Amino acid sequence: MIYSDENVKSACQELGSLWPLLRSGLWHSTSRERFCAILADGKIRPDGGQNGNDYQGSFALSIDAVSLFDFENASKNHALGTYGKWITHLRRHDTAMTVWIGLNRDRLPGRLILTDEGRERALVNKLNWYPRVEACHVGPVPTCAFADVLAVSTTHPYQFETLGSGEAGLRRLSELVEQWASPEPSEVGILRAGRE
Repeated sequence: MIYSDENVKSACQELGSLWPLLRSGLWHSTSRERFCAILADGKIRPDGGQNGNDYQGSFALSIDAVSLFDFENASKNHALGTYGKWITHLRRHDTAMTVWIGLNRDRLPGRLILTDEGRERALVNKLNWYPRVEACHVGPVPTCAFADVLAVSTTHPYQFETLGSGEAGLRRLSELVEQWASPEPSEVGILRAGRE
């Protein structure tokens, strides 16, 4: 599928300086509450327990894997052209922020299924998959594989902050929740409807 230059330009403008950070990596997105659970567990679990089983019918859950975004290996046009599909991972929660966890590929202990293989397997099994940008990691992802953690405003994705590790990062998350506005419920509903 060809994506219009206008779609790509619009997504790039909305993401602002967040896009160059996302572009250079492999990411998992979650809510602030679930991020705290991940830190307490010492890993991102593939069973959806920390993710609230939000994505029943997904290929990743069907193979006991953690869903990821691989923007590094996607073309810019595909990644930004499909932004309308994955925008809910930036703006899906009725809270002020989402948390994006950047991963170090060399520290991943399980098998990484990249976008093309995942797409083919999802199509065969009629399961959900984000085209061109989704990858998944079979098995849990330990916190030692984390490279970066970003708090991203759900109202304005171009507004984000890199978090420190440990308690300092968690304290800053709490402060940002108070500072950043939550999206209007009607806006969240529109975004969810657009994804379906």
